[in-house]
Amino acid sequence: MNFRGVRILLLDGYGRQIPSVLRQLHDLGCVVTTVNSSRLDVGYTSRYPSRRLLCKDSKNNLEALKRLLDEEIPSGRYDAVFPMLEPSTELCLQYEEVYGKHVRIIAAPREAFEIAYDKQKTMMACMNNGIQCPRTKADGEAFDDFLSKVGFPLAVKPRKGTGSIGFHRINNMHEWKALLGTGFQPEENVIQEYIPQTDTQYIGIFMLDQNQELKSAVICDKHRWYPIDGGAASYVQTVDKPELIESGYRLLKAIGWKGEAHLDFIGDPRENGRAKLMEINGRIPASIKICWCVGIPIIQQDLQYAFDQPVENHLKSTKKGYGLRYLQTDFLWLLKSPNRFHTSPSWFDFRNSQDFIWSWQDPVPFLSYSVSHLLSFRRDMKKRKR
Repeated sequence: MNFRGVRILLLDGYGRQIPSVLRQLHDLGCVVTTVNSSRLDVGYTSRYPSRRLLCKDSKNNLEALKRLLDEEIPSGRYDAVFPMLEPSTELCLQYEEVYGKHVRIIAAPREAFEIAYDKQKTMMACMNNGIQCPRTKADGEAFDDFLSKVGFPLAVKPRKGTGSIGFHRINNMHEWKALLGTGFQPEENVIQEYIPQTDTQYIGIFMLDQNQELKSAVICDKHRWYPIDGGAASYVQTVDKPELIESGYRLLKAIGWKGEAHLDFIGDPRENGRAKLMEINGRIPASIKICWCVGIPIIQQDLQYAFDQPVENHLKSTKKGYGLRYLQTDFLWLLKSPNRFHTSPSWFDFRNSQDFIWSWQDPVPFLSYSVSHLLSFRRDMKKRKR
């Protein structure tokens, strides 16, 4: 199918993935309207949208976003709505019976997305299907019984959430009781063994077609992240890890996944670096640009899936050792990390890599993103404080 002239309503205009997605939609000939929370959003400052909507509360207020969608989607101006992040995806799928009368929703099936969005359900799906993951306290399992199996330290994080927001490392019973004293609700969180965050973490970007056939897969090593004690990737590099493709695909099939998926893995240094699945992200990842860099037209595949067209197969060997850098936090990593001069690949080597956001063809989003996040940096880091 030729997607020239297809009208897309692109949500979450503040996301790091937006510039790459916009470029790929533009190259396909799509007509794109972005929904933005600020005039500094990359979806607002990019040269590629034909129309820009401003919904100032949409980033943190789903009710405001729903009011906008309730007005825009039935207007007849769009063929598809493309949510980028989990909250907006959950909203679109929650009302898919209504919105689906007017547009295609570019997202995984609702039932599979709900398993992925709830990290507790993801871990249970892993354990039920023999897929390596951190040992996780089951719903209804007594805390003392679980603790007797794994011991301290424990990792605690919200069942639903993004990045490292709300993450806690609990080292002893005193810290656990202190956390309970803050009004913490165990049933709203995932409680699992803590895996030391060494230098072995991976991300995987998968595409499954309408029949759950795997059509593309890229695995990247997370070489650096910020905050340095565990946060979002600041530099990733493509690697050859067929065992991660196999286990990730097996899990996605088991939960009924179709479309694009983003998986996180961590190597367990206590088990010779054995990689364990940490989560499935229902969002379009910030690192989506790496697929395009190594020759996989992932956004075209998204559209082929959403419009019930055959999804092209791009399982051919992709370029290994290609890097993607998030310069804003990678610079902070350079300032904070004691390994700044000993990391491999070198921080100062910009060859064979690109930036998450920067593009010579569309440079303004890099500047507007930098300004907006400089203004909110202290608040964002406070959310990630452990």
